[in-house]
Amino acid sequence: MAKINKSHILTHRIEKYLIDKAIKEAERRFNYSKTTLSPSTDFACQKRAYLSIKNSGPKALPINEKDFSYTNEIAKDAGNAYHLLIQKYFSEMNIVRLNETTLEDEKLKIKARIDNLIEIDNQLYLVEIKSVKSYAIHMMESEGAINGEHLKQVNCYFHLLDLNKDREDISKILNGRTVTKCILLYINKNDQKLSEYVVDKDNDLIDEIIRYSKFVWKSVEDNEEPKTPFSPEDYECTYCPFYLYCHGKPKPEKLISRSEDKDVWGSVYSKPTKNEPQF
Repeated sequence: MAKINKSHILTHRIEKYLIDKAIKEAERRFNYSKTTLSPSTDFACQKRAYLSIKNSGPKALPINEKDFSYTNEIAKDAGNAYHLLIQKYFSEMNIVRLNETTLEDEKLKIKARIDNLIEIDNQLYLVEIKSVKSYAIHMMESEGAINGEHLKQVNCYFHLLDLNKDREDISKILNGRTVTKCILLYINKNDQKLSEYVVDKDNDLIDEIIRYSKFVWKSVEDNEEPKTPFSPEDYECTYCPFYLYCHGKPKPEKLISRSEDKDVWGSVYSKPTKNEPQF
């Protein structure tokens, strides 16, 4: 039996490459003035949304290399690869009606790119693809509820689709129909098994999202920074670039190194207003 000769010839180079690439991408993003809210990043914390707008472009805060983990970068790239693979299957199955489309609410300044609009048995569905670890699936199954951040995200999509229903490409697909269902399709990173959950459009949650958006933009307009709604150990702060600013101390190593597991999954009942009674 050959002796194992463990080395770091490639691993150290890959790790450095991924960290350097992530920092360059972050610097590139921060160089642009932020003018819209994104459902995937800006609806978990109103203070983060406010700071990401106020500290974009020339006012961008310095990048902290310690905020980046090469394992997280690999996980993001793997998630993108899973998305492309599933969308390839959709195309081969001939169920895609709208693919990777940008939608915008110009009044509330919300902008998003939906994964897919598909049609099965004459029923239209929005589809949101998520790649997660086994624990996330176990948690949803055991608690009987979808992650709250994912619910906010898909209901943002419902809102944006309604606003853009008269756009020529969308109008042709809808043909007078209304989309009220979304399939959240989860890919288990541990075993590649698929799980899906049908989510109905929630008008009450959409109303909360609208109030939240108005609150953020009013705060920006009035230059009034929202209070920090989370404690230093909350999962919402795990990947936040404003951790040092909000909490006055560097991000702990355990927050930097941990990825999507039980410590950062958060509450399945999370709502946009859970820490903001003024809405």
